[in-house]
Amino acid sequence: MRRSGGLAAPGGATPTDCGDDERAGLAENESTAGAGGDSAESLEATLRRVLAERAIRVPAASKVPAEMAANGVTVAELRSAIKLSLEEREKQGSFQPVPVKYVAAVVKSERAAVRRGVERVRGRRDAARGLADFEALARKLGISGARPGESEEQFRARVRAAHERSAE
Repeated sequence: MRRSGGLAAPGGATPTDCGDDERAGLAENESTAGAGGDSAESLEATLRRVLAERAIRVPAASKVPAEMAANGVTVAELRSAIKLSLEEREKQGSFQPVPVKYVAAVVKSERAAVRRGVERVRGRRDAARGLADFEALARKLGISGARPGESEEQFRARVRAAHERSAE
């Protein structure tokens, strides 16, 4: 049984972030390009296909996939957000479908966490705090998490090194 208002995703997205009166949780000023220079229309079609593959219902009149495409949401970001959304539903014990606006809010939360992680790596934020930000950055870099027996500091060092390699 799910409590009202109990759903919250990693990064802090909540159903209130997904209200019909708001633009659906998309990061502003993100600089990611569609795969292979795709147009926004073909990226939107690809995002809709990925959502459909994971049984995320998208109403025909929904502008959320178009907004995600316009903001440069990648297929990898979308798949990660869907995975996190579905995991949160499982933790809550809910069998309710995940709304597309909630997935968009998770994308926004993950992008914000990645930005904070980058700031921590670059020393603009306290690196001793914010393990969740490092974990979000690690996911973005393709690191699944800390290795067995790896300390938090070793994990942070590995994420820093991977970030430096990706910046080159």
